[in-house]
Amino acid sequence: MRHSRPIGVTMLAFASLACFASGEAPMNADFYVAPNGSDHGPGTIEQPFATLGKARDAVREIKTRKADSDILVLLRGGTYPLREPVVFSLADSGATSQTLTYAAYPGEEPVFTSAVKIGGWKELTDYPAALPDKARGRVWAADIPETKDGKWRFLTLYDGAERLPRAKTGFDPTTPIPPGKSYMGKYDNELHFPPGALKNWPNLDDVEISIVPRARWQHNILGLQSVDEENGVAIPSLPCTYQMTKSPQRSPSCFVENVLEALDEPGEWVLNTHEGRLYLWPKGAEPGPDIQAPCLRELIRVEGGIDYDGPTDTPARNLVFRGLTLTMGDRYSWRKTDATTHSEWDLYDKDTALLRLRGAEHCVIDGCRFVMSGETAIRLDLYCQNNEVRNNSISHMGRAGIVLCGYGLGTKDVNKKNTIYNNHIHHIGELHWNGIGIYVSMSSENHIAHNLIHNTPFNAIALTGVKFWLLKDRSNRESLLVRYDEIGNDYSFKAVLPFIHTRNNLVEYNEIHHAVGELGDDNGVYLNTCGPGNVIRRNYIHDLSGKFKDAAIRTDDWVNGTVTAENILYRCVVAGVTLKHTNDILNNYIIDVPETGGTRTYIQVQDPPNTDAKIQRNICYDSGRYPTYPIQSSTSPNKKVSPLLQKCAVGRNLFYSAGDPGVWARIPKDQKVLLGDSVSADPLFMDVAKGDFRLRPDSPALKLGIVSLDVKEMGLTREYPERLRTKDSTIRTP
Repeated sequence: MRHSRPIGVTMLAFASLACFASGEAPMNADFYVAPNGSDHGPGTIEQPFATLGKARDAVREIKTRKADSDILVLLRGGTYPLREPVVFSLADSGATSQTLTYAAYPGEEPVFTSAVKIGGWKELTDYPAALPDKARGRVWAADIPETKDGKWRFLTLYDGAERLPRAKTGFDPTTPIPPGKSYMGKYDNELHFPPGALKNWPNLDDVEISIVPRARWQHNILGLQSVDEENGVAIPSLPCTYQMTKSPQRSPSCFVENVLEALDEPGEWVLNTHEGRLYLWPKGAEPGPDIQAPCLRELIRVEGGIDYDGPTDTPARNLVFRGLTLTMGDRYSWRKTDATTHSEWDLYDKDTALLRLRGAEHCVIDGCRFVMSGETAIRLDLYCQNNEVRNNSISHMGRAGIVLCGYGLGTKDVNKKNTIYNNHIHHIGELHWNGIGIYVSMSSENHIAHNLIHNTPFNAIALTGVKFWLLKDRSNRESLLVRYDEIGNDYSFKAVLPFIHTRNNLVEYNEIHHAVGELGDDNGVYLNTCGPGNVIRRNYIHDLSGKFKDAAIRTDDWVNGTVTAENILYRCVVAGVTLKHTNDILNNYIIDVPETGGTRTYIQVQDPPNTDAKIQRNICYDSGRYPTYPIQSSTSPNKKVSPLLQKCAVGRNLFYSAGDPGVWARIPKDQKVLLGDSVSADPLFMDVAKGDFRLRPDSPALKLGIVSLDVKEMGLTREYPERLRTKDSTIRTP
């Protein structure tokens, strides 16, 4: 097992940030910015600039002659409205030993937003025929101006600091569930719906469907191309990822959004771009003064020199963003030309984050707050190396928290060696249910440590590559990111593996809880189609619950050479660790796996064969409520020890059920032999009920070589900013 890489702020950045340690304002900031400033002034503390863009330009002018000195820009508290992204290019890089820092003035909060206030509200008296009776007398309308690009089409709306729900109503598709797994890898371009569920609305291009298709790990939001009301068939604007059938797990599984027929609750809204009109049922007697719509998805971008088709990119360097708040970006609507990551969980190289690094090196995002937006908080796209994302608060995102997305399958392995440290990520995936807390796609050698992630609808942390078995089908959206001219014509896993860059990542000391809330086949930490060398260790994953869950940690299809070690997995449905292929499960504590739908497994071993996989020195412990056999297969849970263990190296595990100590003795001898020299004994934890999982000095687990683990070492550290702690009251104090 590898040793942890050092955790610490980039030294270039540290010098600029050290002046904040005392909480006092630095005396010699190079420029100041304030909402009431002027871009025609000198940028002093007495006459500050008004915009971040002007400060960037001023730094560009002086940085060459101050190449031996760091440069600091301080932003005063208040709101900075943006109508176009602020872009930092190669011209804005720091020199080799120079850091350029854009930071909040001590004790103040500069807020960047793309939202525009909407006024001119009038109470609706001439009711459209589609408006529900219960909404009549309660709905207001406002005219929406056109932008320079035409009709203003926004997909999110805010009231102060709250995202308002768009009107929607649900139904189940009428296509029955097909037998077997015929849905795998299949697009679907026909939605069959019950009478009245969809209509051929005059503004059909404003309407979207939100659907969980046949594959339970997916969620699509799609526009509509046509609706045949007579035959009950709708064609989406682009195909759904999987078959749009009745769902075996949820009802309703499909929603139609942004139609007046669904405007039936306070707070809901509908936008008709053909009329240029916004309809709102306000929560109060009338719309408040802070109803706002976004005009951007991306607020700040660092853009290096991207040579997309060539071998060499030139990154922007040494930029630091500290203490800023970014909020209220819009949601993105997929297009036919968009390339997608694994299983279409996210988009590839797309402007869908409030702060985006695209071609960046030695940049730092520190102590910032990302709150309430339609897409993702932070993206590190294409060439991104040795960047640090640390001590940030991320909440109420429409999709993901932090995304690292390198080039697609090919020879350019240049998204690597980034640090994602000590961030608090929660309540994400609020619009796209397959949004992921920290998502690593085609990115290598990253250090993901001490993050706190909770209240996610899907995987909290995911590491994935590209599904190589779909490469022959070049119509697949995932294949659009493949660099076919670099990988040759052999699409077998052995041939493609050198081009899968998700390898040698270290995921450690994170805390994950109350995740995996909306979809199925989801996990605390998930790996699929990865290179070797990934290590998942010393994480505390607890209280994952729901009907459709899989495991606290799962190595899924085409993952080899991953080590899952020294994790504490407590009260996680349906399994502690799920294993496919040849990966090692070492020294984990798997405690109190609840039962859901008759299924519960401490260690689940799945086909294909797990040749030489090590399952050693683990504790499977039940405090008394759920006695069970310790290591099972997915085909026969709670019935027998998995026969797949014949090909694994199993031994020195400890199994114990406090409520049924004899469960070990009842395992038949022919099955018990598969468990090697494992034993049944009370591990003697300090106090499970109080969350103290350390081993007592007389624990029999220690004699097996099992390491004692302390949950206090996991999760956020004391370095996390106090000013953010006060905004995030759900944090467990280290």
